[in-house]
Amino acid sequence: MIYETAGKTLNSKNVGRLLAAGGIYNGNVEGFRKTAEQLDGDAVKGYDGVLNETTSGLMVAAASLLIIKKPLAAEELTSYLGKYKKAHVLMDDMNVTQLDYLRRDRTEYHALRGQFNSSVRSGFLKSLSNHPDALSTFDSSNLQRLAKGKVPPGWQVHHKIPLDDGGTNALDNLILIQNSPYHSALSKAQAIITKDLPYNSSTKVLWPSPNGVIYPPGR
Repeated sequence: MIYETAGKTLNSKNVGRLLAAGGIYNGNVEGFRKTAEQLDGDAVKGYDGVLNETTSGLMVAAASLLIIKKPLAAEELTSYLGKYKKAHVLMDDMNVTQLDYLRRDRTEYHALRGQFNSSVRSGFLKSLSNHPDALSTFDSSNLQRLAKGKVPPGWQVHHKIPLDDGGTNALDNLILIQNSPYHSALSKAQAIITKDLPYNSSTKVLWPSPNGVIYPPGR
């Protein structure tokens, strides 16, 4: 099964490429290829194209961040393939940034997290209550929740660049994202990317984050 954002055609070479990257990333090349085969058409061609053109050592493939226009060009990546439970999650309108990831001092991190929990989250939510994307996504009761600084059920405020690195509580670094499947899939990938990173040196990583202020927008 593949969850998809609205308007995405699944039976395409692009989806095959994403599946190939996911297979490399998750160490399950054959399993992901079987999903491509189930989609038929150009998905298998896209899958095989990635494995013919790239290797598991390439950072882009290993991060499972692909719609390939120019191999290894991070600025060309616009989609992300993650996993939620046993399903693939295809997320469009993504920004992929190369970060020199350096874990923040824990005292500073906890101070920023405390500010976020005490006031920043509610202020961000209030700022969304009249946003066009909010008006097209939420019903009147949830718009009232936003106006009061409350999170709609099933959603969560997410830092695009994490506080664990150099992210801030600035409003343009925040996004309201649907928990299932999108936030779950994204958080899992980000946890995998960072799990073995040291605290005393920076590491270059490709970091996926959704564009906009609400993901996905619209009902």
